[in-house]
Amino acid sequence: MKLLIVYHSIYGHVQTMAKAVQEGAQEVVGIDVVLRRVREFSDYVQHIEAEKGYSYQIYQSQVSIPECTLDDLRDRQTNYTFSEQSERGRNHMR
Repeated sequence: MKLLIVYHSIYGHVQTMAKAVQEGAQEVVGIDVVLRRVREFSDYVQHIEAEKGYSYQIYQSQVSIPECTLDDLRDRQTNYTFSEQSERGRNHMR
């Protein structure tokens, strides 16, 4: 079985949660775990690159994690979990 973990993280909290899910799932025999991030909008990337603040540091820490593609989502043998941060700062796993 394959588990695709897709997340979006601006401040790093959701990234930490997604990696914890990844680590836990990797302990289960027979599960192929894939971690992917959501691609950022180009105007947001330009903004944080100019700002060089904390969000930029978090963005740089995630660059090595591949972005989720349509091919990742099309695989019918894959189970999914999505993670996002809501407007009020609460994290949601789906």
